[in-house]
This record gives sequence, C-alpha cells and structure tokens, in this order.
Amino acid sequence: LQTGDVDWYPNFSEGDITTMQALEPDVVLTVVAGSDFEHYFFNMGRTEGVDGRGVADNEGFCPFKDINVRKAITIGINRQAIVDELLAGLTAVPVSQWPNTAWTNTDLEVEGYDPEAAAALLDEAGYTVGADGIRVGDCNGEQTRLAFNFETTDAPIRIDAATAVQADLAEIGIEFTPIHTPAGTFFGQYVDGGPLTTGNYDMGGYTTGFYPDPYTDNFQCESVPNAEKPDGTNWYHLCDPFLSGLIDSSLDTVDTAARKAIMDEAQKYIAENYYVIPMYARGDVFGSTPRFQFGPVGPQSNMNWNAETWDVTE
Repeated sequence: LQTGDVDWYPNFSEGDITTMQALEPDVVLTVVAGSDFEHYFFNMGRTEGVDGRGVADNEGFCPFKDINVRKAITIGINRQAIVDELLAGLTAVPVSQWPNTAWTNTDLEVEGYDPEAAAALLDEAGYTVGADGIRVGDCNGEQTRLAFNFETTDAPIRIDAATAVQADLAEIGIEFTPIHTPAGTFFGQYVDGGPLTTGNYDMGGYTTGFYPDPYTDNFQCESVPNAEKPDGTNWYHLCDPFLSGLIDSSLDTVDTAARKAIMDEAQKYIAENYYVIPMYARGDVFGSTPRFQFGPVGPQSNMNWNAETWDVTE
C-alpha cells in the first residue's frame, strides 16, 4: 500500500491503526465498528452449582460473587481511554454484548470511568487497603486479598490493553496480573486443559459476537462445561437460572419484536449484574490507496458485498 503496489488490503489488525494513520494521506485508513466485541469477564463457577444446575469443576474467585466488587472493577477501568489511545477513538465502548446490531438495547448507557465510586464500593464490600496497597477483606469467612490473574491471548493489542487495566485497578487497591497465553492454548479444548473450558482462570478476555441471530447459549446453566459435559460453551461458568431461562425464551417465538423485547431485558439484566465488562466493539480495519473507491461498508458487511460499485481513478 505504501509503495502503491496494491490498492487495498481488507484485514489489518486493530493494532495497525496508528501505523496506518502515520501513512496518511498516501494510504487511506477505514475502520468500521463491527458486531464482534472484546470483553472481560469473571469466572463465576460454583462447584455446587445452583439447585443442582450448572455445576463447575472449579470455584470462581470468591470476591467476584459480590456485585459491588464486580461493579467496582467495571467502573475502575478507563475503557474509553483504551479506545482513544489504542484504537484512535475509531470504535466505541459498547453498552452490551450485542453492539452495532438491530438487537442492541438502546436504552442502556455506558458507565464511565469513576475510580472514586469504585473505591467506595470496595469499602462498602468490606475490602480495605492493606500495607502493600492491596485491599483485603472477608469473603466467606476467609481473609482474601483482591489479587487475581487475568488470562487472555498474546495479541499485542491485548497486552497493551491489559497493561492499562492493570494500572487502573492498582489505583483502587486491586492487584490484576495479566497472563498472556498463545491462542491455541487459551482456546484449547477441555480434554487439553484449556483454561476457559476447564474454568482454570480468575478473569478472562477475548472477542466474540452474537449475530445475526441474537441467541447464545453462553449464559445457559446447562452449557457450563465440566467433566460430564466437556463441550459446554458457557465459558463464564455462570449459572443464573433467571438469565438462562430468559435467553432460552427468545427461542419460543419467531416474532422479531417479541424477541427484541426479550433480548433487551437480557442485556439490561446482564448489565445490572455486572457479569461481563464490554471493553470495545471490534473494528474491521481496511487500508487503500486514494485512487481506489469503494462503496459503503457496515457492521455486518465487508468491502466485498458491493464490489460492482468499485472504481479506480487516476
């Protein structure tokens, strides 16, 4: 692209955005916020399950069972700064896990960065700052430090984002330790000891998307993976019977408006319970020369969908 030997390239990574910007105007950068999203999430596993449902092999980190702790971590991360600094402000922090689609609950608002409120929530939850700067409090009868691991892949942008999060959370007395694992291991199958499927992690992060149909079994109690069901897809290891049933009910009708109402309620419920932290809508990153003209590109379409409109000018 820089030398003009090719006129476009359709699949740069988000980590290339700043490099591409430095080549303008000789190279034209196009970023389209998509329906996939990067998110952080808590291991909510319970080895006893909930009323016998959703039994996990590994118990999640005890403090994560407290909604105040989950909320404090969420608003203790400056997600907008990550979007602005690592993604040049060319995508956005999503309100839910259905971003940039017709299924998005547009009544929800993104909660901004508020470290003072986060610290107050941790105080309320009984976690006070210790001599080493890390908060300690009682969790199920045991003194527990707010110190945990965060596992994701070794993609450069994920390393940079986790480093920023580590600094943010340190300011409110949380020790957040990133572990960057090659994708093949991180997404490994249960039989291979993959951390997501076995629940052998504290917090995790990766990209996914629920489209064009909004249904997902990622929240189903019956999808929590364990030795008896190693192919389960609920890598949050979360069994919330109300949420599980709510999302299941979206399959009870083919009426789009009725399904939208159900998914709006599900998004609101997930947000109110701080089960996941939507970090940013993933971007499709294209590079082209100024002479290459292409049509509009949307979240669910790529550059190729209207190739009959392409043109090359001299």
